[in-house]
Amino acid sequence: MLGMRRLIALQPRLPPCRLGFCSRAGVDYFALLGAERRFDLDPSTLHASYRERMAGSHPDRFGSQGSEAVQEASEHSSKITEAYNVLRYPHHRAMHLLSLLGVPLTEETSGEELGPDFLAEVMEVREQLADEALDQAALLRLRGANQKVIDEVSAGLTDAFGHSDLALARRLTARLQYLYRIEENIRARLDAT
Repeated sequence: MLGMRRLIALQPRLPPCRLGFCSRAGVDYFALLGAERRFDLDPSTLHASYRERMAGSHPDRFGSQGSEAVQEASEHSSKITEAYNVLRYPHHRAMHLLSLLGVPLTEETSGEELGPDFLAEVMEVREQLADEALDQAALLRLRGANQKVIDEVSAGLTDAFGHSDLALARRLTARLQYLYRIEENIRARLDAT
C-alpha cells in the first residue's frame, strides 16, 4: 500500500485550469514559461525553460490518469509551444508584452505609430528588393544593414520597456514589425538564388 501511494505521489500532475493555462484569452506566455516579464530575454534560458516544461507536461506521462488527463496535457503542451514560439521572436515578444501591459499593437494600428521618414526608408528598401537584377552580394548587404537597424530598435525596446515608456515601445515595436518583414523578403530572395 505504501508503495502505491508513493507511485501515485510521483506521477506528474497537470496544473489546474484556474491557473490560466486552459484559456487562450489573456494567457501570459511569460508566466507559462516561468520567464520574467521583460523584453530582453536570454534565448538559451528561454529554450531551457521551454524544454523543461514540455518534458513535464508531455501527454504520454499522463496515460495512466485517463484520456481526459491526456487531452488536457496535450492542450497544455500546445500552449507551451505557442508561448515559446511567441517569446522566442523579439517582434512577437514585444507585441505580447504590449498586450499584457494594456496597450496592444495590431497589424491595423501599427502603421499609425510610424512616421513618414521611416515609411519612406521601408519603401526604398522594398523597391531595391523588387529589382530582379539584385545579386546575392547585394542581398547580403541589404540584410546586414537591416539587421543593424533591427539591433538598434531592439536595444531601444529594451530601454523603453525597462523605463515603462509604452508610447516609445509601441513605436519601436511597429518599426520592428516592418524590419522583420524586410528580413523575410530578403530571406525569400536569398533562398530563391
